[in-house]
Amino acid sequence: MIISFQFFGILILSAFIYWLLPRQDLRTIFLIIASLGFIGIYDKFAVLVIILLTIYAYGFAYLIEKQNNKKLFHRLSIIGLVFVLGIFKYLGFLANTISSMTSFIAGLPVFHFEKLLLPLGISYIVFKYISYLTDIYWGIVKKGNFIGYISADTFSKINLRSSQKVGPTISDKLTKDAILAVFFSLVLIFLYILVRFDSWQYGLGGVVSLAHDAIITMGAFSLLYGFLPFSLEIDQSFIAAVLTVIGYSINDTVIIYDRIREYRHLYPKRGLAETMDHAMNATLRRTFSTSLTVLIVLFAIFLFGGASIKGFTFALLIGIGIGTYSSVFNAAPIVYDTITQSKKFKKNKQLV
Repeated sequence: MIISFQFFGILILSAFIYWLLPRQDLRTIFLIIASLGFIGIYDKFAVLVIILLTIYAYGFAYLIEKQNNKKLFHRLSIIGLVFVLGIFKYLGFLANTISSMTSFIAGLPVFHFEKLLLPLGISYIVFKYISYLTDIYWGIVKKGNFIGYISADTFSKINLRSSQKVGPTISDKLTKDAILAVFFSLVLIFLYILVRFDSWQYGLGGVVSLAHDAIITMGAFSLLYGFLPFSLEIDQSFIAAVLTVIGYSINDTVIIYDRIREYRHLYPKRGLAETMDHAMNATLRRTFSTSLTVLIVLFAIFLFGGASIKGFTFALLIGIGIGTYSSVFNAAPIVYDTITQSKKFKKNKQLV
């Protein structure tokens, strides 16, 4: 069983060493060694199988590239990889099926074969090498550059077919589209909360909280533009990130609202402040645990993902972190303030 604390400790240490290394090829080799070391902690046999499969794939890549009969070596390499995967995944099932059939037809005793334990990561490795050998066969990868091929940046450079530059006119249109998308999202969310909770105060609190998340995310992109070593352009990925943040944040907000409404029905004699305080405390553990898990995953994607998605992941990191804060400290307090102010206004109106 993989202990989460060990996993996160190794992940943080690996990320730190990765960023200290000066060259991309050293970083790639380090990631390979770190991955094998991590797998070896829990499954040493898997490391042996991965190393043997690597030697097998690289050897056939050399034969496919250098020999005349490329088709033969390509087919033999694929058959070997599929055969290895089949042994681990289907040998036990096949043996037990044959034993059951012979027992039923010929009356022979049934033998139960233990299913082989599939080593960690073998399925991914096999299909990765099939893709690698096929690219060698079709000439997409010019040399058997196995280490470079593993790098996401090298893979994108080799397989990039075309690229387009976004001009200022298109960029201005994307900015307007982003503003409109966020605006209409907030309007629809306000109407949804208004119908669900039958109170405009809840809708106002949710929308103000979401607007707060979107504005801070956009502001971070504007302030940090040109200072960070990756793209912070306002493009379709950024629009998708902001809308994702809005969807995630409103989910947290609705959960808190549900608990507030539930407590107001369960304890009608309590004051509003006390009821909301208990309701929010009841959701804090769930809110922070969920958000922390998501942020850890996003941080790993941000560190080890390709350069093309760093801006998108960065927006999600900021937005979800701020969204967790605003769900607890913005949305619910706004509901409390507007409800109390509405009651005071109605009371003063009746006195007049």
